[in-house]
Amino acid sequence: MKLIILIISLAVFMTPGCGRKLEPMPPAKEDPVIIQSITYDNNAFVVKFRVNTDDADVTLLGKAQGICPQCEDDMLRKETLHASKGVMVVKDSTPQGKCMVYRIRLEKGNVSWSTPARIFCSE
Repeated sequence: MKLIILIISLAVFMTPGCGRKLEPMPPAKEDPVIIQSITYDNNAFVVKFRVNTDDADVTLLGKAQGICPQCEDDMLRKETLHASKGVMVVKDSTPQGKCMVYRIRLEKGNVSWSTPARIFCSE
C-alpha cells in the first residue's frame, strides 16, 4: 500500500507543468510626468512631480472635487512651467475648495499627455 502511494505521489510530482511559457515582456516606458506628492501648507496645495522628458511645458490643472473628478474639461490652468527632466514643485495658492482634484499636463510639440487625477483634501 505504501509503495502504491509512493508511486502515485512520485507520478504527480514528476509530471511537467501545463500551459505554455510566454516570452518575457519588455519593461514598460515610464510616464512622461508623475505626481509624487500633494501636501497642504500655509493655505496652499503644494504639488511635487517628476518630469521624465526634456524640453516640455508642464501645466498644473486643478478644480474643486465635484461630481466627476475624472473629467478634464472643467479643470483650471493653475500654473505653466517650461521643464526638463527632474523633480519640480508648484503651488496652488488659490484653491477653490477644501478638496481639490489635480492633474499635470505635459505638452511637447504636438503631443499632450495628462497624469491620472489625484484628489487631496486640506483637512
